[in-house]
Amino acid sequence: MASTSTALFVVEGNIEIEKTVETVGVALFTDQSLFTAYNLEEGQSTNTLFLKGLFSANKISFQRTLQGTDNNNDPSEDFTYEPKYLVALKDYLGNDTVKWLTSK
Repeated sequence: MASTSTALFVVEGNIEIEKTVETVGVALFTDQSLFTAYNLEEGQSTNTLFLKGLFSANKISFQRTLQGTDNNNDPSEDFTYEPKYLVALKDYLGNDTVKWLTSK
């Protein structure tokens, strides 16, 4: 998908991301749970999952493990908020859906 493109998936039920997936670049909304490696078995490891977009779920189940990595500071799941999804949805969500405030 082009970096200027957007995709929104509104799901009734769970969202299950496979353990081999390394990047998710969309907006995902669910009324239930989001699983970051639903098919990862006990004792297995996987790579970091980079989630770049907009995500909403009743529960996010962080299932990734990075056993044996060279850098123990690497996250198992790495979220990057992408405001382009809100901009693309402004006709559906209305104006002023996000307000940026400064702290004093």
